[in-house]
Amino acid sequence: MRIVGGKAKGMMITVAPVAGLRPTTDRVRSAIFSMLASRDAIDGARTLDLFAGTGALGIEALSQGAASADFVERNARVSDVIRQNLARAGLGAEARVLNMTVSAAIERVEDPYDLILMDPPYADSAGLGEVIDHLFDRGLVRAGTVIVVEHASRDARDFSQPGLLEQMQSKRYGDTAVSLYRVSAGRA
Repeated sequence: MRIVGGKAKGMMITVAPVAGLRPTTDRVRSAIFSMLASRDAIDGARTLDLFAGTGALGIEALSQGAASADFVERNARVSDVIRQNLARAGLGAEARVLNMTVSAAIERVEDPYDLILMDPPYADSAGLGEVIDHLFDRGLVRAGTVIVVEHASRDARDFSQPGLLEQMQSKRYGDTAVSLYRVSAGRA
């Protein structure tokens, strides 16, 4: 697995030997960042990488011009590998790794993000609607925030919310699907 674009392009990403960890493939990551670049959603973005796993999505965002990234990963061993990958890529100064659950991190972080990346374990994706609601409730999104959800292609849920969150694109890549959303407005 390697970084596919930007200043750290070609750098190999170390993957922690943890059961159940499913890294986003280079092909899917390349497609995600192509979709984001075509929408001018990366450059200067304040980024949140939820369910970070290897950290590949957030590292890719930093490599391709995001201003900062907060990585949320509950497994301490995996969090350490994310930190090592960031240091090797020379991107540690723009990053913060939060070793905690997504729910705890959403309570801790502040200010809206421009780009939110979510790649939960496919078996744990049932609560994604609640995670998105929690992001809105905590004021961590604003009009224009882009949310990327990677999920099993057999899981065809749409997290759109009329007047709040619109689906811009959804694509399948074998067993994986990627859906992009844009926040239309905040909650009153």
